[in-house]
Amino acid sequence: MNRISVRQQVVNMLGNISSSLAASVAMNLGLEIPQVKESFITKKPPAVSMANTTFSPNTLRIGVIIAHGFDEQKTNQILDQWKRMGLQPVIISEKLGKVRGANSTEWRVEDSFLTGSPLLYVVGGDAEGTIFNWKTKSYVVETYNHYKPIGLTQKGATIIQPLIIIGQPGVLVEEESTSFANDFTKAMTKQRFWVRG
Repeated sequence: MNRISVRQQVVNMLGNISSSLAASVAMNLGLEIPQVKESFITKKPPAVSMANTTFSPNTLRIGVIIAHGFDEQKTNQILDQWKRMGLQPVIISEKLGKVRGANSTEWRVEDSFLTGSPLLYVVGGDAEGTIFNWKTKSYVVETYNHYKPIGLTQKGATIIQPLIIIGQPGVLVEEESTSFANDFTKAMTKQRFWVRG
């Protein structure tokens, strides 16, 4: 903001929160140190805390990373179960367009690695290439570093094995479809796994 009067007003507002912060900002911006009383109210309203959030899987988007040759029957079974629970699966692959499953069924790719959903289920496929695997690993690392859940098929686990994150809180590998879908829905509902960090 180029207007000095607006800057001063913002610094004055900061003074109500913290006089030392307002003084520091004022000095760095070449403004007058505000002569306002700092509020000493420290009570935090419960609505501000994420700890009081009602977590629900309803409407959560989950990025499903697939490549050509993926197991569409098994993947479809899990996605159908997630849809019934209120989750919104979004197909992600290396490129937009269509991806063909092992039984030649074509699925529309809704997002690429550049635009995909932050909650992940890595399926993989038989026609993975070096670029697909590299982008998948990069995407998984980003999701992991944001403490979000990651679900993996056995094939997906193979792709990210070098990352050494399998078995960490919120990183689940599919053993059996129905129990995996339920367990991963619970992990998604939790949304963050702060104990990783």
